[in-house]
Amino acid sequence: MPESPNVWFRAALARYERPLIHYAVSITGELEPARDAVQDTFIRLSNEEPSRLDGHLEQ
Repeated sequence: MPESPNVWFRAALARYERPLIHYAVSITGELEPARDAVQDTFIRLSNEEPSRLDGHLEQ
């Protein structure tokens, strides 16, 4: 069975969501704006072709 094309995205979300929220809270000082910023970032990431991210997203 072929691997789902969004496996790379789910892996990135699992690995980076918490650290990015933590970092964003350190900037915003508030949890909800931090979550919103990280969510927006992942929405933009989900629209990218995985080949365009080669070398820019640590595996």
